[in-house]
Amino acid sequence: MKRHNWRTAFLAQSKSDLQMLVHLLREKQSERCHRLHYFLMAAEKLAKGYLTNGQRQPQPTHEALVRFLRQAHLFKDLRRRCRMTSKRQFGQYLAGLLPIAHEAENLIPRADTQKPNPEYPWQTTNGAVHVPCEYPFSDWGWDKPRPKIIKLAEFLESCLGEV
Repeated sequence: MKRHNWRTAFLAQSKSDLQMLVHLLREKQSERCHRLHYFLMAAEKLAKGYLTNGQRQPQPTHEALVRFLRQAHLFKDLRRRCRMTSKRQFGQYLAGLLPIAHEAENLIPRADTQKPNPEYPWQTTNGAVHVPCEYPFSDWGWDKPRPKIIKLAEFLESCLGEV
């Protein structure tokens, strides 16, 4: 078994979660909630891996992706992995990912939630109980040629390329 520090451990698990996401994206029969769930797990672990120095365990929060994207320009190796030639180009690319990252973090389930999330059933203000596997999550553009999740998944894949 490979010996890890906190950074390499989170990045290795993120890569595994991303591989599952890719598998689920290929499986047209998989529920959208499962695709989103694995995407959120891969993104969160990637962010935490990069945000730690490796010696300290990352903060116990699910909201790390936006913070990471705001700091990703500081990681020179990421710009190279994303095939960006200039800092400006990379900054614009990251800025373009932020709205999608905000949407993703808004899907993270919270104890008092009354809104859709890909992990747990929720109850709306009118008393109706909803199940993630039956919810369309149509805001993610599943019926478009390039759903939003693909844009962020490609970024994750670039970041994890050499892990």
